[in-house]
Amino acid sequence: MKDAIKRCCRNQATQLVLLILLTPLALMPVALPIAGALAGYESWTFDQALEFTMCGLLRMALPTGPARDINVTVGNVTTIEYKLLQIETADGAICEVFIGIASLTAFGFILNKINSFKFGERLAKTIAGLCSKKIKGHDNKLMVEVTIMTFLTYPVTVLIFAMMFGDVVAAFEGKTFGSGILWSFGNILTTNRLLPGREMALRNVNAKFWALEFQMLQLFLQAILLDYIVNLVWYKHQFGTAYETNNENAERTEGEKGEHNP
Repeated sequence: MKDAIKRCCRNQATQLVLLILLTPLALMPVALPIAGALAGYESWTFDQALEFTMCGLLRMALPTGPARDINVTVGNVTTIEYKLLQIETADGAICEVFIGIASLTAFGFILNKINSFKFGERLAKTIAGLCSKKIKGHDNKLMVEVTIMTFLTYPVTVLIFAMMFGDVVAAFEGKTFGSGILWSFGNILTTNRLLPGREMALRNVNAKFWALEFQMLQLFLQAILLDYIVNLVWYKHQFGTAYETNNENAERTEGEKGEHNP
């Protein structure tokens, strides 16, 4: 029994690692032609266009770049700031639309794999199960499980990953730890409104590399919660259906007994 459990855990861990590593590589055939077109339309270098495309495919609300030094004038004072480049042509905007469509497809693939692993359900039941042992009734236990998963387990998991990722990004970029956490939170929660100025373009190549890898894990976090919520529509999880199902089974059993015993 122990060997079977170890083998199962090892196989799923192997699939998860391969998925994290292979998904960016699988996106390259899509990213390369779009990046080439985008570079031509926007007069960017191919490296800049490829970076923009990969950030879009990985659904980064706070992309790593591309960016460049831009003169910013406030009143009579002019300063140089490292600002993200923006798409300026209509053809470039069309490329961005295709990037958005491809990113949804990629996230759907990740969600499908997460669903096959049952990570969301297992995570919810493992932690919530410790808190609902003495609670009676299917609906009551489910309410506790959903509440703990949504308002405790997932936020704590997000915080742990944000601190880990934010610390690495901040260390490479020479930023404060708080800025790194907000950058990581922005991508995990898919919002760019957490940072002052709503952007933090990355200069360091190592920071960009790890940021893209971290984004894969952040997509997994999103997929885990979404997978759990989606799976609540199954009949065995819907509120009130547990009792109805049991009653139906009892009535069916009694009916079958009546047929065999005239």
